Order: sequence, then C-alpha cells, then structure tokens
Amino acid sequence: PQASGGFAVAKLDDGDLDVALLGSTPAATGLARGVAMHTFYVAHMKGTSQGLLVRPEIGSPLDMKDKTFGTPYGSTAHYHMLYTRKLFPEFHFELIDCNADCPTLYAAGSIDGAFVWGGVMESMKGLGATMLAPAKLLSDWEKATFNTISVRDDFAADHSAVVERVAGVVARLDEDYLNADPTRWNVDDSTGYLDSIAAAYKLLPGDSAQSLKKNRTAAADALALFEFVDPTAMQGSDYLGGGTAAALRETADFLYDIGRIASVAPAERDDVDALYVDTTTAQFLEDGLIAVGVDVLGADDDLNLASIPTSADSTCSGTLDLTAATGTLTDGAATSYSDNLACEWR
Repeated sequence: PQASGGFAVAKLDDGDLDVALLGSTPAATGLARGVAMHTFYVAHMKGTSQGLLVRPEIGSPLDMKDKTFGTPYGSTAHYHMLYTRKLFPEFHFELIDCNADCPTLYAAGSIDGAFVWGGVMESMKGLGATMLAPAKLLSDWEKATFNTISVRDDFAADHSAVVERVAGVVARLDEDYLNADPTRWNVDDSTGYLDSIAAAYKLLPGDSAQSLKKNRTAAADALALFEFVDPTAMQGSDYLGGGTAAALRETADFLYDIGRIASVAPAERDDVDALYVDTTTAQFLEDGLIAVGVDVLGADDDLNLASIPTSADSTCSGTLDLTAATGTLTDGAATSYSDNLACEWR
C-alpha cells in the first residue's frame, strides 16, 4: 500500500488533479486544511479490505502491549491504528511507518504486525499473520473509514456535466454489482467485468488474466472485501445527506485531538459544522442518475483503448522532486502532512 491520499489532496489543491478517489482520512485532512473540494460519491466502505494482521500469538488488544506494528502513515489504516492506541492506552505499543516493506519487516521480526490492505495484506497472510481487527470492526466502533470521490470546486463549477457523468456511471456499476440478477460479475464469464478487473490488476503475473478463471475468482474475492453502497441509499441521511459529512468531521476532530492536524477548519471558517456539510453533496449523483441510464452498461466500447494513457490535457510539465518544503497546502503549514513524502511525482 501507499498512503497517496495526501499527495492527491495536494494536487487537487494545486489544480493538477480535478477528480480524485480519496480515503476518508486524507479527505477530512484536506477539508480541514482548506482545500476547495466537494465529496460527491462514497466509493465504498472499507469493510474487510484492510485490517490489522498480527502474529498468531497475539489474540487480543491485551497482547499488543510492548509490541511494534506498522502501517502507512496518513492513511485510513493509520487512523484506525491511532484509534486503537487511544482505545487501549494501558496496552501501549509502538507504531512505525511502513508501506510495501511491511511484510519484509514482519518476516525479519522488526514488527509484530501491520494494518494494511491489498497485496500487502495478502503477503502478510502468506507469512502466517492472522487478522486481529478488520476495518469494519473499528468502523462499527464509531470510527468509520471509507473512500470518497471528490472534485475540485473550480472544476465542478465549470464542468458539472462531467462530474454528473462520473457519478452516474459509477452508480450504475455499483447498482449492477449489488444486484444479484446480472451475470456480468460471474467468474465463469470470460467476457464480463471480472475479466477486465483481473486484467487491469494483473493479479497473477505471467498468466493471461483474460483466460484464467482463477484470476477472475481472485478479482471477485477482492471486490467482496469492500462494502459498496446502494446509490439510492447514498443520497440519504446516512451518507451524502448528512452521515458522510459527520464522519469526515469526526475524523478531523479525532486527528486534531491527538495532534495530527493543526485545526479542524481553516481560520476563516466560523461555522465548522457547516464546512463539512457544505462540502458534501448528493446533487451530482442525483443528476447523474437522471443523465446516465442503465443501458450505459451495455453500450459498445468505442474508445478502443489498448492501455491507460500516460498523458492527456494536464497542465503539468517536466518533473518535480518533492521535498519537505514543497507540496504544502493553503493552510500555510511549512511541511506537508503526507506520508513523509516517500513518493515521487513523475
């Protein structure tokens, strides 16, 4: 894993990105720091797609005392580890920043577990680590983590139809996935959606994802770890109608209380609650469902893309090496809150 949300938020703030998929932790941090963006879709709740993998002898939080655990700093996983530490202060444990190197550190005995996701989570399991606490458990304990789709305000104002299209198409896909009747998600279908997902992720290097059922099964299993939200329910009070804003505000409050961010809102905002409510909207989803019919899923692919484009109409030019003094946001902080700037933009 890579806690890339902090970088994506910085790029939204700079205008280098227009729409981004963000974890709830970087989304809340960005709003607290004054990034002009709106949350317009809940991509998924984290469910069991990430969690704390530990040595088999660690059977409860009591056994975490004096142990060392890793997680990508700045991520939703990091947020849950910080919450775990606050829940059980009497069982103090060390926390270090690790990403794809978490399994290596685990195998070397440097850490006793890691809160991770994706391929790194599977690697941890392969080394014998067991799941102590999935994200869903901690979310049920009132610290929800999820992914948003967020848009830069200026782009939304100038290109609302594009944002509606994004929301509408993703919503139709989610509806179809949650509906038990369609066969597009059948592992036996070598022309369905699972085939394209397996191909995109190249789940098993060296294999032809298009031709192997085991890859489609792996893709189906990976999708099942997430909790997708029905787009109709998403427009209601539990999500974009109030619940999502409240969860983002609660995330910012927690991060502020433990000293991870400098404030829960920009200095010029008097009404903090209004900040999170005003920057969460169901309107693009509502309009998107009107503009995009269910027939979009059966439409012919007229783009003929053989690979993901490496450039489009970006205003970026050249390359930039990020340092501790670059990539800061509009709150005036001298350094980024990103994951120690352990990535490069190229």
